[in-house]
Amino acid sequence: MRKALLTALAGTTVAFGLVGLVGNASANPVTATADLNGDGVADTITAQSVSGDPTRQQITATVNGREYTATGDSDPNGVQPLRVTDVNQDGANEVVTTGYLGANTVTMSIWVLHNDSLQAVFGPAGEPFYLYEGGGAAQVNGYSCAEGTLQVTAGDADNPGEQNPTYSGEVIAYSLDGAMLQLAGETVTFEGDPRPTLDPQTCA
Repeated sequence: MRKALLTALAGTTVAFGLVGLVGNASANPVTATADLNGDGVADTITAQSVSGDPTRQQITATVNGREYTATGDSDPNGVQPLRVTDVNQDGANEVVTTGYLGANTVTMSIWVLHNDSLQAVFGPAGEPFYLYEGGGAAQVNGYSCAEGTLQVTAGDADNPGEQNPTYSGEVIAYSLDGAMLQLAGETVTFEGDPRPTLDPQTCA
């Protein structure tokens, strides 16, 4: 059983909610709207490639007329659409950016407005935190939300190549406090199950 991965974490306008991260990559700014500070007013978030370094993107949030900027990883083929979430259901949105589009798996980071700055969410041990989605037929990775927690799933196929493979892995629940994720409850394991159906829309 593979442990859930916790490594040391264009021109498309997105309303509140999530958009898929397939295609539409662009060097032009990608734009989304979200309520980053929970005041009920839509804020604007843009992401664009860093000049001279296509592996990095600059994320800029305009909140009540003030700009907050940060820099994160970017797929070298172009900045991907942004996802807008509220994983802890506190009324303040987070933004998910794509750092890498692999052959079967997407690597993403979560950003929050915290302590008067735009910050990448980090894991329980203070490590950078990444979300993974996909995995092809051999693996399953993804996330959803339930009862104010982020549910991260990771597993492997028990019998890859068979017509109806089953999967074994685990689901880890996290609560979000500021820019830090905390473990929330017991890790749930699954073994020999059909491929889990994961719905990131539950995090909107």
